[in-house]
Amino acid sequence: MTENQMIDGLINGQEDAFRHMMLLYGNKLLGTCYLILRDRGEAEDVVQETFVRVFKSIKSFNRKSSLYTWIYRIAINLSRDTLRKRSYDLSLNEELIDDSDSLNQLEQKLHLEELKIGLERLNPIYREVLVLFYYQDLSIAQISELLKEKEGTIKSRLSRARRILGEEMKRGGSEDE
Repeated sequence: MTENQMIDGLINGQEDAFRHMMLLYGNKLLGTCYLILRDRGEAEDVVQETFVRVFKSIKSFNRKSSLYTWIYRIAINLSRDTLRKRSYDLSLNEELIDDSDSLNQLEQKLHLEELKIGLERLNPIYREVLVLFYYQDLSIAQISELLKEKEGTIKSRLSRARRILGEEMKRGGSEDE
């Protein structure tokens, strides 16, 4: 199914088109929202609300951007709203060490945990561009379109986010500032 066929199907209320859209974008949206929100339940809620809004608003989609970009913009905005609504919590939800881990696996888990903590401490505007650039493999131009910001702004945020995250990682995630 092409994007135009999917859009036409969504506009006409075809269940197959809606199912196809959910299969195509659901996991990517969930991954992005989870990395931004750091809470699976909230991420799932945002993804569900995103699809509800797409279903309700598809007739207003003007096709100036790709459907993918439009849907991601909705998800990002809902994620931002969710961040504003709750307090900033740095709790870790996963068990870090398992007895069956090899030393190499343990080192990888520790590094990923440090990276996760560093990402959690970033200002959401910086975390957002890192997630979109590195985890969703979007280009600067795509992120610019998605966030409705100039490309220079996105490049600046990405550069600053890398620097801040690098400093966090060098400090080992300590809170001494």
